[in-house]
Amino acid sequence: MFIKCSVEQSLSVGDLVQYDTAQDKWLALTSSAAMPWGVVVSTPTADETEGSSLYLARVQFAGSCLAKASRDVPTQGGCLSVEVGGVYVNADGDCGLVAPASYSQAPRLATNLVLVHIR
Repeated sequence: MFIKCSVEQSLSVGDLVQYDTAQDKWLALTSSAAMPWGVVVSTPTADETEGSSLYLARVQFAGSCLAKASRDVPTQGGCLSVEVGGVYVNADGDCGLVAPASYSQAPRLATNLVLVHIR
C-alpha cells in the first residue's frame, strides 16, 4: 500500500521516512522508534500546482517494495528491523521480512536496495 505524500526534495527511492508535524511532510527517518514509518518508492517531484516548494513522492507503508539497507544483508534474509539509514535483518524484528537473495544474486551490502515486505 502506498500513498502520495509531501516529502523532502533530497530523498531518494528506498529511503525510510517519518512524519514531521511541524513541517507537515515526511522527512528522513531520525529514530528507529518512529511510528508510522514508510519507504519512498518514487523520486520526489515538484507539485506543479503548488510551485517548486512542495515535493511529492509515493511512500509505501505496507506490502512489498525495495528499501535501502543500512547493514549487509545475509543471503537467507530474515526479520525486518529499521534504523536511521535503512533496514536490516534482526532476529527480534517484528515489522516484516527482508527477502532472501535470489539464486546467484550478488551479496547485498549496506546502501543497496533490498526487497522487503512491510506489515
